Amino acid sequence: MFLMKTFLLLLTTITLCTCRIAHEAPRYILNLDLAPEKRWESIASHFNIHKVKEDVEFVIKQEVPAPLIPVVELIGENIDEYIPSPYSKEMLGLSRALNMSLGDIVLVNLLYDVTAFCTSIVAEDSHGQIWHGRNLDYTFTERLRNLTFVYDAQQNGTTVYTATTFFGYIGALTGMKPKAFSISADERDQGKIWENLMELINALLTGQASFVSFLIRDAIANANTYDEAVNMLSNGQIIAPVYYIIGGIRPGEGTVITRDRLAAKDVWELDSSNNRWFLVETNYDHWLPPPKSDDRRDPANHALDSLTQSGINASNMYNKVFSIKPVLNSDTVYTAVMSAVEPDVYTTMVRYDAE
Repeated sequence: MFLMKTFLLLLTTITLCTCRIAHEAPRYILNLDLAPEKRWESIASHFNIHKVKEDVEFVIKQEVPAPLIPVVELIGENIDEYIPSPYSKEMLGLSRALNMSLGDIVLVNLLYDVTAFCTSIVAEDSHGQIWHGRNLDYTFTERLRNLTFVYDAQQNGTTVYTATTFFGYIGALTGMKPKAFSISADERDQGKIWENLMELINALLTGQASFVSFLIRDAIANANTYDEAVNMLSNGQIIAPVYYIIGGIRPGEGTVITRDRLAAKDVWELDSSNNRWFLVETNYDHWLPPPKSDDRRDPANHALDSLTQSGINASNMYNKVFSIKPVLNSDTVYTAVMSAVEPDVYTTMVRYDAE
């Protein structure tokens, strides 16, 4: 606990010189013992529902072509046919809480699955401890900062997993199974948003594919080990290409899985014996050069090389890697730093200092 307080003090101090400071995301409990339709009600009480509805409708209007909306409304009307429980039931509960159509809830969950531009890093320090961090970037940044929170999903009063998300989004793009593994997801850039959405909807209508973010929740809820999580995220059918970044609790347990919809295209692993003690994934296949217009990979690599393996810890990951530009940029919504072997470290900072 002393380590955690010291870490948060350092995070706060580093931002005092800016006109807007980062702050820790609020943290709530998601009670898994409740019926799925009821699980989000307690968390909803902490938000201005009118403002949330306004933000969700703004995002849909800005990003979704009008011809796609009736198709998604049809999915909402027959949600149990296309989306498995408990997620279909949780979406139903959210639609009631927000007084929105089920189609709009489905649509915003689809949209978040394909529009995140992120930087994820998994690294092994000189003592063999695995550290995992990520910046999550979106185009509608300001609205999402106000919706960001952390929740501990509990069953019988015990935390099963921890995740960072946005209110209204029931999937998880960042999460951790305490004492087992951590996961983040980065969009795998495959074209324009509207094209991606059309392909996603088609995959949802014609197959048994999972949302990218639902597979993460499935893993942190049901897998018990790092190896089980890697296997689940490598093989489950999903509705969009993605990168899954996974950190474990033992030396060498760090992986970037480059996913196609049906299976893994590539599995890239830590290997400290060959000086591969960290992996950096943004939104481009790691074996190809990043575009010059969006190169966050090389600055992150240089920052980690400068730190050296002995300098990796929660504070340095945040301050000296995830807070350098352009890894930190005007679209950054939050930074999360975690280590599954040390669950109390899990921290999400909302980056109001990113501009």
